[in-house]
Amino acid sequence: MDTVSHALLGAVLGGAVARGSERRTAMMVGALAAAFPDIDFALLLLDPYRFHTEWHRGPTHSLVLLPLWTALLAWLLRRRSGLPFPRLAAFCALALASHIGADWITAYGIQLFYPLSRYRAGASLIFVIDPWFSAIVGLGSLLAWRWRAAAWLALAVLAGYLGWLAQLKGEVLAQGLAALRAQGLANAQLAAYPQPLSPRHWLLIAQRGDRYHLARVRLDTRPGGVPWPGLSEAYRPLGQWRWQTLPRFGSAEAYMLWQLPQLDPFRRFAAHPYVYRRDADGACYWYSDLVFTLPGQPPPFRYGLCRDGRGGWRLAGLRMGSVNGRYWVE
Repeated sequence: MDTVSHALLGAVLGGAVARGSERRTAMMVGALAAAFPDIDFALLLLDPYRFHTEWHRGPTHSLVLLPLWTALLAWLLRRRSGLPFPRLAAFCALALASHIGADWITAYGIQLFYPLSRYRAGASLIFVIDPWFSAIVGLGSLLAWRWRAAAWLALAVLAGYLGWLAQLKGEVLAQGLAALRAQGLANAQLAAYPQPLSPRHWLLIAQRGDRYHLARVRLDTRPGGVPWPGLSEAYRPLGQWRWQTLPRFGSAEAYMLWQLPQLDPFRRFAAHPYVYRRDADGACYWYSDLVFTLPGQPPPFRYGLCRDGRGGWRLAGLRMGSVNGRYWVE
């Protein structure tokens, strides 16, 4: 989730739990503490590959390390806030927990138990950026600056919205399983991922063996969709779903390269890895994750192995938004 929405959620929570003269201070503390875990973006320029696959949503997003970050933030803010240290620490802990929870419901996932485990947990209820979520906490924080009750109302609306999204995900999974059974694919493993701009848009990914079956679906039969070029046409209403079949790796060489240690971080990161492409001259194999594919757009995470001229393979990446903007990772 974007950092601004995290900060707004932290402000709403601070406005809800604090009383009297502490409320506005608690809202500011909540906003700062809720934004803090995204400080790991400072590592992006150091190593984009390991930032995306290992570092982001790792140490600063861990429940195990939450007490450490709570103590650090409370110590840094103890003089400026003017709040008693125990209450200040409680506000910081609540805001940090809200950041972890808000990232957990996205498709990107977080390393909840770092450093004990690098497993990425995620409920996949909302896209990385959700305008409805942001609107609820944005309006809630604005009104809560004057009225405490507005903070509680915003939290109630947010809980209802997330509950509705969970219901939608259940519906799309049930309809997806029925569609797969009709095609003789009842034993395929099915997952559903939210898509941008509309809570009714979902990406279904079914895996059976070395093949994926994909469908971009819309949970209604009404014409139209979101006002974004290419998106409205890509998501089909019930009864008009179009399933696309593609291989995970497609060849023994592509699978062999996928197992090499250079791709260990990306292999742990990718939920649904596949061969994005093989260069025409066979010099590079590129891999990506289907979870982050959008209609008409190159995937954001594309890493691969290219021949280094000495008979070996070297780790490389494709720059975000580019088609052939290659760079060496190591």
